[in-house]
Amino acid sequence: MALLKKINSDQKIPLLSFHIIGRLEDKVDLHINAFDVSRIHASIEYKDNEWVFYDQSSNGTLYNDQLVHRSTRSLELGDIMQFSAEEPQQFEVVNLGIPESFLISEDGTEVIFANKKFI
Repeated sequence: MALLKKINSDQKIPLLSFHIIGRLEDKVDLHINAFDVSRIHASIEYKDNEWVFYDQSSNGTLYNDQLVHRSTRSLELGDIMQFSAEEPQQFEVVNLGIPESFLISEDGTEVIFANKKFI
């Protein structure tokens, strides 16, 4: 299961096979509430046995300290993404496993995979 880790936090975010990132809370999988984040800012997709990052934003994404705008990158372990200058939280790619089914506890503190606990 592919995971992003919020830097300076213990929060880990399991990636769906098509994961949407942005400001439009009811339409995205990773919500970032910042004025400089697009409603649908970026997506990450598992395609042809690899994870691919797509920036679809107006302002771009800081990806490994380089500004990328409306472009694609293959995810690699250790890649770091920052979607907003206003809310400078960064996310690191810490696992690139294949997509798995999972449940997240109501309070968001526990991720449960098929027959195993993660957090």
